[in-house]
Amino acid sequence: MLPAQALAPKPGDTVWDLCAAPGGKSLQLAEMVGGEGRVYAADLREQRVHLMKKEFARLSVNNIIVFQADATTALDWQAAAKPDRILLDVPCSGLGLIGSKPELKLAWNSRAVSAELVPLQKAILEQASGQLRSGGSMVYSTCTLNPAENQEQIRGFLARHPDYHLAAITGQLGAAGDKLQQLDPSLYAAMAEGMITLWPHRTHSEGFFVALLQKE
Repeated sequence: MLPAQALAPKPGDTVWDLCAAPGGKSLQLAEMVGGEGRVYAADLREQRVHLMKKEFARLSVNNIIVFQADATTALDWQAAAKPDRILLDVPCSGLGLIGSKPELKLAWNSRAVSAELVPLQKAILEQASGQLRSGGSMVYSTCTLNPAENQEQIRGFLARHPDYHLAAITGQLGAAGDKLQQLDPSLYAAMAEGMITLWPHRTHSEGFFVALLQKE
């Protein structure tokens, strides 16, 4: 739930949730923006889009618009209104989930990550950043602990985009943020910077990375 909390949309905002399936964060965002707001939930695969539509209909949620889109291709996003905020919970190597999915150790391939996942994440960041309104914010998150997919990805993006900067996450996470800082005091500075890593042995959680980016 932390990525949506870090994004902190306001009632009435238009939010894009790209790579949205299975839709849990979209539901969270929909509650945050309220009936006057809209969440555009996109995913690449038709079956996953169908499952989201089915679940949102079951829950009678009316402020989420679901559509199929390739997040690396701007042309596929024309069905959505320009966003105030964007959530990018991007495909990643999943190393933060090893505690519950130890088989990931067997699947780890550093060359494949460098050759496939890192460029994919970069492409999604590039396309999304061009769509965000001035003054808007964007969260980039992963469930990996690999710096190439996390800190290095964000630093590279900021070097290419001087109109973006990291924004503090300190106030958005509420009681959850307070608890995390108690468990891992290094998160005080990280939240103020706008880029946090949850280490399982410190925070008693899955491994996760969240960065909050602000567009000027």
